[in-house]
Amino acid sequence: MDVLVQHHPEYVSLVWGAMKMLFGAVVEHENVGRTLVTALNDIADALPRAELAVRLYPTESMQQAVARLYAHIVRFLIRAMEWYNESKLTHALHSITRPASLHYDDLIMEIKRKTQTMTNYSISKSQLEQRVMHKKIREIRDLTVRGSRCEQEDVLNKLSSLTDIIVQLRESLALDQSVNASARLEFRSKLTDIQLTQALSFVSSQCNIDHTSVLRTTMALRDRRRLSIKTHGTGLWTSPKLRDWDASSASSAMLLKATYRQRLEVRDFCASVIEQLVNHHVVSLWVLRDKREYSLLEVFKSLILQALSLDRALHTDMQFSSQLRKFLDARLDDDYLNILGDLLQHFNLVYIIADTGAMSVDDAVRCRVCLHQLSQRLAEREAQTVVKVIVSSYGPAQGTTQERAEDVVLELGKGSAQMRKRQRRQRGRRSANIPWTPNHVGKGEG
Repeated sequence: MDVLVQHHPEYVSLVWGAMKMLFGAVVEHENVGRTLVTALNDIADALPRAELAVRLYPTESMQQAVARLYAHIVRFLIRAMEWYNESKLTHALHSITRPASLHYDDLIMEIKRKTQTMTNYSISKSQLEQRVMHKKIREIRDLTVRGSRCEQEDVLNKLSSLTDIIVQLRESLALDQSVNASARLEFRSKLTDIQLTQALSFVSSQCNIDHTSVLRTTMALRDRRRLSIKTHGTGLWTSPKLRDWDASSASSAMLLKATYRQRLEVRDFCASVIEQLVNHHVVSLWVLRDKREYSLLEVFKSLILQALSLDRALHTDMQFSSQLRKFLDARLDDDYLNILGDLLQHFNLVYIIADTGAMSVDDAVRCRVCLHQLSQRLAEREAQTVVKVIVSSYGPAQGTTQERAEDVVLELGKGSAQMRKRQRRQRGRRSANIPWTPNHVGKGEG
């Protein structure tokens, strides 16, 4: 056709123009369909991103950008719907009169621009959030670093003070060798009082449990409940199993098992036992429930502090500095248990009262096992110490723990009919006098 057009353009141009228009209409019809399908795919990709951007950054600027995007999408869909509703003849006509580049490209370009604007705004907001987050992280890090430095300085100051005390102790021992025995004993006694106060203050600062304050609070609550009409006492005091356990001359442990409703009676019983032991100067260590739960390491630190406060004979020897060094280096449960065993092996009789309600369930089980191991380790050292352990357990969570760590299990509310009759007769006779006293106290008073 191109060759014929060159020879006879006046005739062939008419045919060639008509055929070229027909071919162009067919190609444009295909181009319109491809343009619509491609644009709809882009819109399908843009809509989820727009919804997510509005949820993440619901600001006025973002809402306006998404609204403009939706407006252009609606306009495009209206034009596309009109094209799909047209007849084939209209499609052929519009393929010539309204090509896709003139009828749809303007809206497609606007949709792409609005989508890019929304994406850029989301990226800017994300970068802003990251900057704020990094700023807060730096502030928290700076506060943590400053706090850790203050704590390190405090610990270093305490260690420096303790080092000075140990140096003074060594100098005093060297000086003792150059004086007579009586002067040495007198000087040593005066120097120990100063060292004892400072050293115990340092150990107390490492312990988060104020056992004396907790005992006073528990006793005050017990005395208040004694005045209550609803308090009828407990059958623990008259239990033959309790008397037989206390009369034994061997180390043993007893589990006071009760329901959650009977927890106050068990706490009052433990407080009364500790009160008798303290009043009769019997060595006793205790862990009672406070407002918060203690970790097992805190419990061991409290028991060690109590043992150090009681063992006055050890403080006049260099062994005290050795035990103090072990306390500072201790990290595991076994380390603290060994220190406690070293301190208790100098006593003949020790009572340990532990309320497992003061600890979590897992720590309570570990504590019971460790206290059982304490008696075994003292026996392996061939120490003459008799350790009596009273562990209280109550509630459904505590009731599921193993009882193999105790030698005797005494359940509150599990007595015979005669025991219950005896309790009903004693309800009207509330008295501060306790019918049972520990075996060691009873012998001392007799």
